[in-house]
Amino acid sequence: MKTFAIYETKNARHLPSAERVEALRLVTDGFHWGAFLLSGLWLLWKGHGRAFLMWAGGLVVIGGVLALLGLDPLSFAWLWLAAALVVGFEAGGLERDRLEAGEAQEIGYVAAGSRVDCEGAAVARLASIIQRERQDSGSADA
Repeated sequence: MKTFAIYETKNARHLPSAERVEALRLVTDGFHWGAFLLSGLWLLWKGHGRAFLMWAGGLVVIGGVLALLGLDPLSFAWLWLAAALVVGFEAGGLERDRLEAGEAQEIGYVAAGSRVDCEGAAVARLASIIQRERQDSGSADA
Protein backbone atom coordinates (compact mmCIF):
# COMPACT_ATOMS: atom_id res chain seq x y z
CA MET A 1 0.00 0.00 0.00
CA LYS A 2 1.35 3.42 -0.95
CA THR A 3 0.59 6.56 1.06
CA PHE A 4 0.97 10.09 -0.22
CA ALA A 5 0.50 13.54 1.27
CA ILE A 6 -1.42 15.87 -1.06
CA TYR A 7 -0.20 19.45 -1.45
CA GLU A 8 -1.75 22.39 -3.23
CA THR A 9 -0.23 25.82 -3.74
CA LYS A 10 -2.04 28.49 -1.76
CA ASN A 11 -2.80 30.56 -4.86
CA ALA A 12 -4.33 27.54 -6.67
CA ARG A 13 -7.78 28.34 -5.22
CA HIS A 14 -8.09 31.11 -7.81
CA LEU A 15 -7.38 28.76 -10.73
CA PRO A 16 -10.00 26.95 -12.82
CA SER A 17 -10.64 23.39 -11.63
CA ALA A 18 -8.64 21.71 -14.42
CA GLU A 19 -5.56 23.83 -13.73
CA ARG A 20 -6.02 23.33 -10.01
CA VAL A 21 -5.80 19.56 -10.51
CA GLU A 22 -2.52 20.03 -12.41
CA ALA A 23 -1.16 22.09 -9.50
CA LEU A 24 -1.52 19.16 -7.05
CA ARG A 25 1.68 17.61 -5.74
CA LEU A 26 1.90 14.17 -4.15
CA VAL A 27 4.70 13.38 -1.69
CA THR A 28 5.44 9.75 -0.87
CA ASP A 29 5.22 8.79 2.74
CA GLY A 30 7.95 6.27 3.46
CA PHE A 31 11.28 5.20 2.02
CA HIS A 32 12.50 6.77 -1.27
CA TRP A 33 14.68 4.39 -3.28
CA GLY A 34 15.92 7.12 -5.61
CA ALA A 35 17.04 9.24 -2.67
CA PHE A 36 18.79 6.21 -1.17
CA LEU A 37 20.59 5.07 -4.33
CA LEU A 38 21.64 8.53 -5.56
CA SER A 39 21.65 10.54 -2.32
CA GLY A 40 23.81 13.52 -3.24
CA LEU A 41 22.46 13.83 -6.77
CA TRP A 42 18.88 13.45 -5.53
CA LEU A 43 19.35 16.22 -2.96
CA LEU A 44 20.74 18.58 -5.60
CA TRP A 45 18.15 17.62 -8.24
CA LYS A 46 15.26 18.25 -5.83
CA GLY A 47 16.69 21.60 -4.75
CA HIS A 48 17.71 20.69 -1.20
CA GLY A 49 20.99 22.60 -1.23
CA ARG A 50 21.24 23.05 2.53
CA ALA A 51 20.52 19.36 3.13
CA PHE A 52 23.16 18.47 0.51
CA LEU A 53 25.76 20.59 2.29
CA MET A 54 24.89 18.93 5.61
CA TRP A 55 25.04 15.47 4.00
CA ALA A 56 28.37 16.10 2.25
CA GLY A 57 29.85 17.91 5.26
CA GLY A 58 28.81 15.08 7.56
CA LEU A 59 30.47 12.53 5.28
CA VAL A 60 33.68 14.58 5.16
CA VAL A 61 33.83 15.19 8.93
CA ILE A 62 32.94 11.68 10.00
CA GLY A 63 35.15 10.25 7.25
CA GLY A 64 38.03 12.38 8.55
CA VAL A 65 37.46 11.09 12.08
CA LEU A 66 37.44 7.52 10.78
CA ALA A 67 40.71 8.17 8.92
CA LEU A 68 42.30 9.70 12.04
CA LEU A 69 41.28 6.64 14.00
CA GLY A 70 43.00 4.50 11.40
CA LEU A 71 39.94 2.44 10.52
CA ASP A 72 39.95 0.39 7.33
CA PRO A 73 38.34 1.57 4.07
CA LEU A 74 35.30 -0.64 4.68
CA SER A 75 34.32 1.81 7.43
CA PHE A 76 33.90 4.48 4.76
CA ALA A 77 31.53 2.20 2.84
CA TRP A 78 29.43 1.71 5.98
CA LEU A 79 29.43 5.47 6.55
CA TRP A 80 28.22 6.06 2.99
CA LEU A 81 25.50 3.42 3.42
CA ALA A 82 24.33 4.98 6.69
CA ALA A 83 24.17 8.46 5.12
CA ALA A 84 22.25 7.08 2.13
CA LEU A 85 19.76 5.38 4.45
CA VAL A 86 19.17 8.63 6.32
CA VAL A 87 18.46 10.46 3.05
CA GLY A 88 16.19 7.63 1.86
CA PHE A 89 14.10 7.72 5.02
CA GLU A 90 14.02 11.54 5.31
CA ALA A 91 13.31 12.31 1.64
CA GLY A 92 9.56 12.66 2.13
CA GLY A 93 10.03 15.05 5.03
CA LEU A 94 12.47 17.14 3.00
CA GLU A 95 9.97 17.35 0.14
CA ARG A 96 7.13 18.32 2.49
CA ASP A 97 9.30 21.02 4.07
CA ARG A 98 10.24 22.38 0.63
CA LEU A 99 6.60 22.54 -0.48
CA GLU A 100 5.45 24.22 2.73
CA ALA A 101 8.26 26.78 2.48
CA GLY A 102 7.17 27.48 -1.10
CA GLU A 103 3.66 28.52 -0.09
CA ALA A 104 1.96 25.14 -0.52
CA GLN A 105 -0.42 23.63 1.98
CA GLU A 106 -1.24 20.05 2.80
CA ILE A 107 -4.85 19.20 1.96
CA GLY A 108 -4.83 15.57 3.05
CA TYR A 109 -3.46 12.08 2.63
CA VAL A 110 -4.36 9.28 0.26
CA ALA A 111 -3.53 5.58 0.37
CA ALA A 112 -3.97 2.99 -2.37
CA GLY A 113 -2.25 0.07 -4.04
CA SER A 114 -0.47 2.13 -6.71
CA ARG A 115 0.57 5.69 -7.46
CA VAL A 116 -2.06 5.94 -10.21
CA ASP A 117 -4.80 4.98 -7.73
CA CYS A 118 -3.43 7.53 -5.27
CA GLU A 119 -3.49 10.22 -7.96
CA GLY A 120 -7.13 9.37 -8.67
CA ALA A 121 -7.96 9.55 -4.97
CA ALA A 122 -6.16 12.91 -4.72
CA VAL A 123 -8.22 14.32 -7.58
CA ALA A 124 -11.39 13.02 -5.89
CA ARG A 125 -10.29 14.69 -2.64
CA LEU A 126 -9.71 17.96 -4.48
CA ALA A 127 -13.13 17.67 -6.16
CA SER A 128 -14.80 17.36 -2.76
CA ILE A 129 -12.86 20.40 -1.51
CA ILE A 130 -13.93 22.43 -4.56
CA GLN A 131 -17.54 21.33 -4.03
CA ARG A 132 -17.40 22.39 -0.37
CA GLU A 133 -15.84 25.74 -1.31
CA ARG A 134 -18.62 26.37 -3.83
CA GLN A 135 -21.25 25.52 -1.23
CA ASP A 136 -19.59 27.80 1.31
CA SER A 137 -19.38 30.68 -1.16
CA GLY A 138 -23.00 30.08 -2.20
CA SER A 139 -24.19 30.25 1.41
CA ALA A 140 -22.06 33.37 2.00
CA ASP A 141 -23.71 35.11 -0.98
CA ALA A 142 -27.23 34.36 0.30
